Amino acid sequence: RRGDDKVRCGNSPSHPSHHAYPGATQQQSPFDRLTASRYGSAMTRPTHLFFYGILQEGLGPDGGDWPFLRGLGMGAPTTTTGALYAIPASDGEGATGWFPALVLTQARYSTLVHGMIHEAGEVDLAAVDAFEGAEYTRQPVPVDGWDGYGETLADAYVWTADLPDGAEPIASGNFAEWLAQSGRRPWSGE
Repeated sequence: RRGDDKVRCGNSPSHPSHHAYPGATQQQSPFDRLTASRYGSAMTRPTHLFFYGILQEGLGPDGGDWPFLRGLGMGAPTTTTGALYAIPASDGEGATGWFPALVLTQARYSTLVHGMIHEAGEVDLAAVDAFEGAEYTRQPVPVDGWDGYGETLADAYVWTADLPDGAEPIASGNFAEWLAQSGRRPWSGE
């Protein structure tokens, strides 16, 4: 579903420019401490998942839900920060639909990214991981505003590959809204 022509995404955490300067000492950030306290030293099954794109309710095939998400728990609207891009499906022009890419980036390049937080429930994470593919990495991100208790961690699928040609920034940070305003349709697996 994804194109082969890539453009370097210089704001990716894996990109060398992500570090302040060569030889900088890595100190544990508040986010890293929160992650360690929540997940411990070995990654365990996440309790929450954050979906910001075609895995959201109603954005699957034929306006429904993806069958591999059976067992997913209740959801609620929430946000995280990052840069959101619309990616044209494999034809490179979006004729077969669009899907989003969340890129974690420096604060000055980020916006609020809107999505849904769900209890992980009994969802088959291996099936979701396989669906998302190698361009995404499932990792904890801070989300806010869903439970009235402030910041929580939820696993999200973060784009870690280079952005392909034709990727469009979504300034609003809302993929569903972007689809409606642009008249484009979500990728449906075809």
